[in-house]
Amino acid sequence: MSYNSLDRAYGFSVRCIQTKFGVPATNDPVDPSTQDIIMFKGEEYKTIISSSPTGRGRIWLDRNLGATKVATSKTDTAAYGTYYGFGEAVCPLGFGAPSLKDLLDNFRIIDNDITNTALALSSVFKFSPAGKEKQNGDRVEVGEQVRLWSKQDDHSFLGPWNLRIRDDFGVELFEDSRNEKMPVRCVKDLKELPEGKIPELETEDPLDPGFGVGPLPKIPKD
Repeated sequence: MSYNSLDRAYGFSVRCIQTKFGVPATNDPVDPSTQDIIMFKGEEYKTIISSSPTGRGRIWLDRNLGATKVATSKTDTAAYGTYYGFGEAVCPLGFGAPSLKDLLDNFRIIDNDITNTALALSSVFKFSPAGKEKQNGDRVEVGEQVRLWSKQDDHSFLGPWNLRIRDDFGVELFEDSRNEKMPVRCVKDLKELPEGKIPELETEDPLDPGFGVGPLPKIPKD
C-alpha cells in the first residue's frame, strides 16, 4: 500500500463507519473504561448506553457488579450480583457507583416509563429484582423489588439513598441503613469538558416532589 499527498481541490467519496455508541470514538487501550468488553475480577462485562432522553448517553456495565450473566427472568439469581453495604463496592477502573442524579436521569425514562419490575427487566439495563440483604443476613424483597445503591449519603438518620423499583409504586427513592446490602450497577465516570463544565440537562426538574419518596434530597451536580 502506498500513500500520496494530493491537492485538496480533488474530490473523493467517503465511506463512514459507526463508532462505539458514538462516544467515545476510539477504544483506548490505556483506559480500560473505553472498551466494549471489560474484564474485572474474573468476569467479562459488556458496556451499554442509556437510551433515556435525560441520560446524556452515559455508559454503564450491562449487569450488576458481581453478576455472572445478564438477567432473563425475575428469578434469575445469577443476575442478582453481589450484595454490598453502602460504599463497599469497587467498580472497574474508570467506573464508579452512580450518583442519585445518575439514577434519576437514566432510569426514570427508558424506552417506556418503568412502572413495574417487568418493564425494568425488559429495559436495556435488564434490571433483576434482587431485593436487599438485611443486617441479620436475611434476603428480603427477592423477586419483587429492584434495589440499587447510589453513592449519595446526606448523613440523614435514615441512611444513604438507593433506587427502588416495585410493582405497586414504580420507581422511587429510598433511604436505608448503610449496613443493609444491595446490588450496585457501575457507571462510567464523567470526564470534564474543556470548559470544565458538564452540560446542563434540557429537561424538567428530575426532583419533582411527585416522583418517588418525598421530600427528595437536593442533588448536587456531578
